[in-house]
Amino acid sequence: MYMQTEPSLRDVLQAVQTAVETLSVKMDSKFELVDKQFKRVDERFDVVDELFCGVKERFDEMDERFVGMDQRFDGMDQRFAGMDQRFDEAHEVVQGLAAHMDERFTKIEVAMVTKDYLDVRMGQLRGDLVGMVRKGDDKVDAVIDELEIRKVVDRSSSQRLKQLSPFPKLR
Repeated sequence: MYMQTEPSLRDVLQAVQTAVETLSVKMDSKFELVDKQFKRVDERFDVVDELFCGVKERFDEMDERFVGMDQRFDGMDQRFAGMDQRFDEAHEVVQGLAAHMDERFTKIEVAMVTKDYLDVRMGQLRGDLVGMVRKGDDKVDAVIDELEIRKVVDRSSSQRLKQLSPFPKLR
């Protein structure tokens, strides 16, 4: 009797075929797992794409808001230009008043009025002028307050502008 210690070619081929089938089944299951992972990744990418679309829409909305703010600032610039024009007109009126006062002083000197009369008259005119300037100062303060309410200038800027007033305020 002959003992077979080495496998036959058929045994080797059958063992290789069994190993290949086993590996094939394992590879198929691995590929199925990989396919599932890819599907999950695709789903996550879809979610990320949706989120990015939402972010883009929000940025578009913010752009629209900024355009609206620019338009509002343009309107404010026009209103400031109007205020500048009105202040220029008021300045011209004050200059005209100053010129008029110079003429009157000349007439008083020519008419040789007394010093007491001149002192009284100058006091009255000065009082009128102080009243006008104070009224103008009050209007400027009101404009600064309105700008602060509308958040055009912050509180510290508002206080700094009000400190430029010719009349001290008691606070």
